[in-house]
Parts: sequence; structure tokens; C-alpha cells
Amino acid sequence: MTRVLLGSLAVVAVIALALSAQDPAKPKNDKPVVPKPETLAEQVQRFDKFNRRGCGAKLTLTKAELVSKEGVGEVVRVHWEIDYTGPRPPLTICKPSMEPGPQNRTCLRFHYEDGRTDVGRLTYMYNPQERNIYIVVKEDFVTVEKGKISVSGVLDVPISTDGRSSLIQQMKRPFYVQLTYNPQERGSQFDLDAFTGELTSNVIQVTEPKK
Repeated sequence: MTRVLLGSLAVVAVIALALSAQDPAKPKNDKPVVPKPETLAEQVQRFDKFNRRGCGAKLTLTKAELVSKEGVGEVVRVHWEIDYTGPRPPLTICKPSMEPGPQNRTCLRFHYEDGRTDVGRLTYMYNPQERNIYIVVKEDFVTVEKGKISVSGVLDVPISTDGRSSLIQQMKRPFYVQLTYNPQERGSQFDLDAFTGELTSNVIQVTEPKK
């Protein structure tokens, strides 16, 4: 009986000590901690880390610029390269394209400031995903020899006729672009075994013509 009484007293003493350690005069802060918004520089740095090799293939943007194209208007022109260091050279891959095609998802990611602060913002442009509009042909596939940047190309993305054109035209300068490409066409109808999987480029600044 004495042992039970002593044990109960010990429990009561521990609870009393814990309660006494609390400061009743200090109000509790139940508000969730809101993370500080990323600046544009921090956002660009974070997304640039997605530029990694996938099965030995790496996608790199070498240049991005705003240009005026006859009959089209203003376009974002993106210059890309793919090199390969994987174990099974050469690499065959379907080229990035903004043509319609549900089997080859191409996305341009634009990074810019919101215009009032240095907080980073994002907007996206995808190739149309309607079916039965574009049929892949053998010329859409390219070969990359191991260790060589033997394949490169250019994407022209019209912004004057796109639904997001007004947003891009109103972006605070400078702004940046990144290309993500997820080809799924293997080219089996051409006796090919092309690379499939997602590749994400580096982030680079879009340059504009000098006025």
C-alpha cells in the first residue's frame, strides 16, 4: 500500500512540475508557419537542378531569344542539344517538337518576377495533345553518338497567337525558359528502339532584340 501511494505521489509531482514550467502569461502561437516565397533567382536555381542525365542522355539549352518570324509574328526561339554518355551507344530519340502529338509531351516553362516584387512566378506552354493530328515519320528520329553533341535543333514557339501570349508579353524582364521533354515514340514501325523518358534542360535567360 505504501509503495502504491508513493508511486501515485511521484506521478502527481511530475505533472505539477510540467505545468509549472509553462508560462501562462505567454500566449500560444497556433498559427501555421508560412514559408517565405521564393525569389526569381532562388526559383531559377532550384529548377536548374532538374537538369540531369536520364539513362545517359542530357538535354541542354544553348540559347533562347525573342524573334520576329515572317507570317507568324513574335516567337520564342529555343536552341537545344542532346548528348549521350550511356552504356548502349548510339542513342536514338524522337526530336522535341511543339507539333500536336499525345505520345511526345513537350513543355516550355517560363520563369519571371510578378512585376511588383522579386517573387518568382511560373507559366507553361505545351504542345497540343489532340490525337490523330500529327503522324510521326522516320525523319523525326535522330541518332546521338556516345560522348558527342551530335544532335541539336530549334523550337519556335509563337506567342502572338497563343492564349498565353498576353501574359508572356507582359512579363517583367528579364525572364527565363526551361524545356522539359517526355518522348514516348519508340519508332518500332521503323525498326527502331528509341529512348523514352523525361529529360529536363537547364534554365536560361530569354534575350530580346536590341532597340
